[in-house]
Amino acid sequence: MDKQIVKHNAAIKASYKLTLDEQRLMMLCITKVRRDSSANPRRFTVRHDEYCNEFNTSFAYKNMRDAAHRLQQRIIKVGRTEIDGTVYDGGSISVLDAQFWQDGEGEILLEFGVRFMPYLQSLKDNFTRFGLHDIAVMKSIYSIRIYELVKMSYEQQKTNKAQAFLLIEVTEIRKMFELEDKYKLHFDFRKRVLDIAVKEINEFSPLHVEYEQQKKGRRIHAIKFLIKVKSTVKNIKSGSLAEKKIQEACDDIRKAFASGKSIKINGNKVVDIADNIVSFESGAGNLFALVKNKANVVSEQIEALF
Repeated sequence: MDKQIVKHNAAIKASYKLTLDEQRLMMLCITKVRRDSSANPRRFTVRHDEYCNEFNTSFAYKNMRDAAHRLQQRIIKVGRTEIDGTVYDGGSISVLDAQFWQDGEGEILLEFGVRFMPYLQSLKDNFTRFGLHDIAVMKSIYSIRIYELVKMSYEQQKTNKAQAFLLIEVTEIRKMFELEDKYKLHFDFRKRVLDIAVKEINEFSPLHVEYEQQKKGRRIHAIKFLIKVKSTVKNIKSGSLAEKKIQEACDDIRKAFASGKSIKINGNKVVDIADNIVSFESGAGNLFALVKNKANVVSEQIEALF
């Protein structure tokens, strides 16, 4: 089962900037948080092989160790917050209280900050949940941040709507991502932040996102993200064109493996499908039926592979 990330929406909207390795290390630790107890320990171990497996990388231990060291210095700036009955207009909290490593074991021990934990556990409302695999292969730190924001908006609005939206001022995005002094020209901001994020979200995640720029006078004042969930394979109708394409894709998979070719999905080498239910090498089971009925397989992703 895909590891789950659960964060309070205030943490999603907080102001901070982390490197890709820092984001990944933090996210992987968040998947380990138990959310059913306020007495949950704050210490989490991440092994090198686990990190490499989740993020499709290799020889990442030095990056992990360096990221853990930097992460201990990072501050997250949160908005309006209540602590012990007193409401504060804002504040700053540390991501980590401590970090330790074992070079010989390829292992990192992280201890989340005591003030950071309430944003991760015992959450009853005002939180957002998504799979680690939704963001695991994204290369842009802004893709991950924007994905969190659009996922949060979709979850808040999805009840009876096929499409949700997020309207956010450019100055607010810049503040969240700590970009007040970077990409000052809107062309650069759009190219380096928005366009890359939308491309990666659409390519790798279960969501499809488009955006519109809204002006106030001659200046781009806000961005409106249009959000919808990609249609899943389980909803494909019998006899439809989509079903035919899936059948053809499955035939191509069999032929590719039979000829010894390597198959990749979103850059990851595939050795099986449907969470190890069926092995391509053995040819066991009805591949088409498994793909068609697998709830978390996205038809657009399947059609784009072959």
